[in-house]
Amino acid sequence: MNAAIREIRPDNERSDDDWFGQWHGRTLSDVPVRRQAEVFEWMYGTTLPRITQHAERVAWRALAGHLRHHSDDIASRVAEDLVLKPLPARQVVNWRAYVETNVLQWKVKELLRRESARKRDAGHRVDDLDLAGRLAARPILDEMSMLELREFCAALVAGLPDCYHPVFRAIFTVTEDGFDRRTIVEVAALLGIPDGTVRRISSRGMPLLRDLTRSALRAAA
Repeated sequence: MNAAIREIRPDNERSDDDWFGQWHGRTLSDVPVRRQAEVFEWMYGTTLPRITQHAERVAWRALAGHLRHHSDDIASRVAEDLVLKPLPARQVVNWRAYVETNVLQWKVKELLRRESARKRDAGHRVDDLDLAGRLAARPILDEMSMLELREFCAALVAGLPDCYHPVFRAIFTVTEDGFDRRTIVEVAALLGIPDGTVRRISSRGMPLLRDLTRSALRAAA
């Protein structure tokens, strides 16, 4: 019996490779839903959450100053690309090198190009919450005490629909050094919810929070 199992096992392994191999060059949405995570891990040699965490760390190291606050957004776009675009034509041997070379570096360069364009054009509209706060609100915020700053942030988040409150209260904090912003991974761990849930709520609520911030800054000026 054991000999028979040993003889059959290589055929089964080859059969599994053939099954996984059929998805090369196709999109993950073509794969049966219950096996998508399994196919993704077979193709890349790791899981999507692990890639996302790595991309966020690398983006943080590659950027500087206020641009580092975009590292979680870059990681989200990297993950989105890997999920939506065709799967690789062959199994990835070194997933870190693959992600950094084929996806991540282009996302970082895209952000740097946008920032360079913004600096060249003084009239360019800044559509980022952190940048808008630093550029427009610095004189106002400098005059606030830590208590007032916390109340200001709490009031902004309170202006969002209730479903956004837990995530945005966890994202933005005020320390003795000023603003701090937790990453998607940190918020997910803090609240005990999936990274994808935090990412979805953050992406939907951020435009609303930008509008609230602009209105509050105009009123306070």
